[in-house]
Amino acid sequence: MKFHINLVDFIKKLNFIKVLFGLGILVYLMLLVKTAWLCDDSYITFRTVDNFINGYGLRWNVAERVQTYTHPLWMFLVSAIYFFTREVFFTSLILSILISLVTVYLMVFYFPKNIINLVLIFIPILTSKVFLDFSTSGLENSLSHLLIATLGIIYIKKENNNKIKLIIGFLTALIMLNRMDLILMIIPLIVVKLYNSNKKGIIFFMIGFSPFVLWELFSLWYYGFPFPNTAYAKLDPGISRIDLLREGLNYIKESFVIDPVTLITILSALLWLSLFKKTDLIPFGIGIVLYLIYLIYIGGDFMAGRFFTTPFVFSILILSSTSFEKRNTIFITIALFILFGYISLYRSIYNESHPYWNKIISKSSKSVMDERKFYFDGANLLATLKGKEMPSHYWAKSGRELRKEKQKFSITNNIGFQGYYAGPDCYLIDKLALTDPLRSRLPSKDNWRIGHYSRVIPDGYVESILTNENHILDTDLKKYYSKLTILTRGNLFDFSRLIEILHFNIGSYDYLLESYIKRHNY
Repeated sequence: MKFHINLVDFIKKLNFIKVLFGLGILVYLMLLVKTAWLCDDSYITFRTVDNFINGYGLRWNVAERVQTYTHPLWMFLVSAIYFFTREVFFTSLILSILISLVTVYLMVFYFPKNIINLVLIFIPILTSKVFLDFSTSGLENSLSHLLIATLGIIYIKKENNNKIKLIIGFLTALIMLNRMDLILMIIPLIVVKLYNSNKKGIIFFMIGFSPFVLWELFSLWYYGFPFPNTAYAKLDPGISRIDLLREGLNYIKESFVIDPVTLITILSALLWLSLFKKTDLIPFGIGIVLYLIYLIYIGGDFMAGRFFTTPFVFSILILSSTSFEKRNTIFITIALFILFGYISLYRSIYNESHPYWNKIISKSSKSVMDERKFYFDGANLLATLKGKEMPSHYWAKSGRELRKEKQKFSITNNIGFQGYYAGPDCYLIDKLALTDPLRSRLPSKDNWRIGHYSRVIPDGYVESILTNENHILDTDLKKYYSKLTILTRGNLFDFSRLIEILHFNIGSYDYLLESYIKRHNY
């Protein structure tokens, strides 16, 4: 009896559960290293990072000021480390891995209430393909996961003094600086925290939120616009809303095919939230639903599952904070996690397809892709650890060739790897107009796929770029471009430029575009 009591005390002191789940985090680290990769899109930001650190300013093509990145916070964080390393492959991957480890640590040791909750959150964390995929990738997801998890932890502590409002305001600013549309997920939490606040509480929140306001003012002054150029290129591509809604639903379907665990986790969290009526967690559920509606509305994305990873973090928080009495529901759900997790984990570890998987994929849409599968062979961490130069993707090779041959100009679809390795002296015209301040405001061609909206190159536009003089043939478009170059190439401290910024942002020159579009039968 005495021995039994001593053994129990020893186990309590050892905190066996935390040791067990510490081992779980170690498994997560092994999976991260095994699957770590970078995608072509990440190198769009890395080109700006390289130009910024080398003294060319926050520019993609050094000839003009255009914001081609959607995540200023991530861009600046990578830049801060790149300043010392002057190397982006290891820099971005190691940074992402470290941030992801901190995030999972917070999710494991600060979210759960009991052993059942711990099991329920660790199964999806270790088996969610897209959460694992986009814990690296070079995109901003890993940092968004950390910020969202931190905000969730602070919210569930139920403190609501002015200091907490200051912190929530600051985290809100950081989240929006990392990805602006995430405001839809967190706005219900903010409303609850500010509800019935006095004037002083609102002031504290706004002080915390001020970094985002300052960035927007800087963006207006430096770039001439409040939003990234990618927003103008993607959110209004001239495609019918019906077609975009159809693509949004297709995005959900295809993401489920590629990774069922993540969507099952999100749906389970929403289901349990309604079953157990945890009113303090309802804002998380509302935030998830708002974000999912937004994803459908904009047509989803071409990267399968990428935009489900932040709702996934909120879903884990809901599952970890719920007291379960209906044990049958728990066991059924765990069984589903294990069943679907098998497929996801198999593919994540071995980067291969199960025979049944091939059957499903063959029926899938070409619009939504498994991005890691596409880029992994040409840009992964394991290959570099074995001595292979990465990225070895042929787009990176073509960029290196452009730089080697000292090419000054190129027209391309592939602006990530190619743009970064072409170097600052090569001006690239992007067929998809993500980096093009003029063509991003024109409707796309008919042969589009989601996230890839080709635009025509107007007559005289290439000559205008090569000579830095306006040779566009269409009279209205020529006038519009002349005004636009004042924003993108003009003197930052010219007062008349500020007037033009105002005109562009209130739509004073939209009639010129509308006239051009009408005449050319877009």
